[in-house]
Amino acid sequence: MSRIELRGRVMEQKMVPQYLGQLPEDYETAMSNWISLYPNTPIININGDEVDFVKKAQDLDAILIKIDQALQKGATCFEPTR
Repeated sequence: MSRIELRGRVMEQKMVPQYLGQLPEDYETAMSNWISLYPNTPIININGDEVDFVKKAQDLDAILIKIDQALQKGATCFEPTR
């Protein structure tokens, strides 16, 4: 909730707390399903409760290193067509 307040987005501030509380469980379910359906898809895990890539340059650097490592192992970037 503190990050929502910090961002100050009206839409986010109107969200029901129960919905926000359910999100982590729904996310875990979705990720488990994704891994089952697409086992060869590289996944980079970043715990948003432990990193602050907006305020801490070293956190952003750590994320960029993870992305670079995944790309070096053969992951590809999704480039949507507009």
